[in-house]
Amino acid sequence: MEVKEEREGEEWKVVLKEDQFNIKRQELGKEKDQNKEKRNNNQDNNSNGNSNNNSDKNNQGVKEETVTTRTELNLSGRDLKILSAVEKWGILGVGQLNNLVLGAGENEEERVRLIFNDTQKRDYWTRLYKRVEQLRQAGYLQAMHQPRVYLLTDKGHETLKQKGGARLRFFRNGISPHLVDHELLVAGAGMLIEAFLGYEARAVRERGEMKRGGWRPAPRRGIPDLWIVDPAMPKAVEVELHGKAQAEYQQIWSAYRLRLRGKGAVLYLTTMPDGVRTILAYARKCEADFIYVCDLKEFRQSFGRAPFEGFQEGRRLLLEPRLNPDKPVGRLIPPTQRVPALSPALLIQGGLTP
Repeated sequence: MEVKEEREGEEWKVVLKEDQFNIKRQELGKEKDQNKEKRNNNQDNNSNGNSNNNSDKNNQGVKEETVTTRTELNLSGRDLKILSAVEKWGILGVGQLNNLVLGAGENEEERVRLIFNDTQKRDYWTRLYKRVEQLRQAGYLQAMHQPRVYLLTDKGHETLKQKGGARLRFFRNGISPHLVDHELLVAGAGMLIEAFLGYEARAVRERGEMKRGGWRPAPRRGIPDLWIVDPAMPKAVEVELHGKAQAEYQQIWSAYRLRLRGKGAVLYLTTMPDGVRTILAYARKCEADFIYVCDLKEFRQSFGRAPFEGFQEGRRLLLEPRLNPDKPVGRLIPPTQRVPALSPALLIQGGLTP
């Protein structure tokens, strides 16, 4: 290509003189593409009996492929496991969904990170996340808020019923933004209890019960965030992010007193800076000897083995890994007995090394 420079006054101009050979080659290329397009149009007309051009055919193919991806999926056993987990816990985050594919032999710290939905950028690059998005596009799941949390849909729940995997008659189909953090922690605590301690934990949402017209605030108390299944020694688990007034705690604990009838305990997991001391002080005033409290951070770091403190000094409850299904869940430690040390980070003063 020749470049010719001309000067007019003080301005410089660069004039590009196109090569005749290049122009001719471009014209031949266009003619070749037009002939190819005509042949494609003739083939499409013969096979489909219409006169749509080739570009319309391509666009139609893209639309059909998109619709197929969003509405038709061959569900695998892992897909049903994802739907069942979302049904059970109500909502799950990206990290918690990724935890579903990890086995017991995986790194414990990594599993706990995912269980409590401490997501990182790499969690959005996994094959499972891509599959979850396909399930969402197909209408089995719905995504809400940012960062995303996933809930079940009517289609997803109906599929579980058809496959015999539905656990609940009703399912959660919406959540307010101010409840997201609490519900993710509730799901994380329940998943940790099942994964590392071997107990069955059932999610029971305190703020709502299914009534005609949808979810509404529940008037009754004594409904925990989690319920540890054990006929001999039942446990209710409350995840406490914000404190309540003493009168409200007294009302809640009166309902628990009637429900437990002296045969169980209520375990509080709190994130408040002074939550353990505050809740135990209220329990002491209300004479609620079935209340035990543990800091959620310690509970997480110890993989669920941190002791729950009672209001009586030295009285604690431990959730030990359950090897025997017939063994009661948890062990009460009387005030006269020392608590075994769990780890250097959670060493209790005066504890004995196991």
